[in-house]
Amino acid sequence: AYPFLLGVSAVGPELSVTPPTPVCPGEPFDLTTLTVTDANNTGAVLTYHSASPATPDNELPSPVVTPESPSSTYYILGTSPAVCTDEAAVTVEATTTPTLTCQDITVELNPANGWATVSPEELASFAPDCGGYTLGFLNNTAPVFTCADLGENTVSVFLFSDNGGRTRRCLATVTVVEPPLNVECTDAYTLELGLEGTATLDPAELYTGSQPVCGPLNLTASPADFTCADIGSH
Repeated sequence: AYPFLLGVSAVGPELSVTPPTPVCPGEPFDLTTLTVTDANNTGAVLTYHSASPATPDNELPSPVVTPESPSSTYYILGTSPAVCTDEAAVTVEATTTPTLTCQDITVELNPANGWATVSPEELASFAPDCGGYTLGFLNNTAPVFTCADLGENTVSVFLFSDNGGRTRRCLATVTVVEPPLNVECTDAYTLELGLEGTATLDPAELYTGSQPVCGPLNLTASPADFTCADIGSH
């Protein structure tokens, strides 16, 4: 007879690691916060190491490390219940030079005044934030959007160095939309026929909802024309 593990898959783990955001020099980093994916879903137990191949001798005493500048590489060992293993490396950057990243957003025009604006923090972020940098717009002027800007708009966001160093820029797309209409109609309305026995319904008499910020509201009623044959409720 040969020994075997009942109900335990012999498929080994297949690890991948999402690169982390850079940190400032001297800043601690917890390796357990990394996003580690096992493509084979083996339920592997993770340990963290200072060298490759990962062994018990080079296992880190704590997963909280202090990366050296400009970067440090660590090794993650995954061990499945069937004692199959896989190893993945991850590099943590330690730098005072931040990376600027823009994101696209959608903004609604204010129904009270018909315009909208955004802050640089809504459109961009940078990491690591070790001090000495500020997000902003050109000439420190925030963009203002109106009905003329409905749709997609490209906005430049800048990362200014407080000590006069190189300015960085990224582009974000701001999609400007009107706020949704609150569509409501009156529950009851009485239309009187004229002397000729006819009448035409004005849909604006029935509509009690909100008005669009941009452009007129086009209303139609169907049916709109009534005669003596239509006397009663409709």
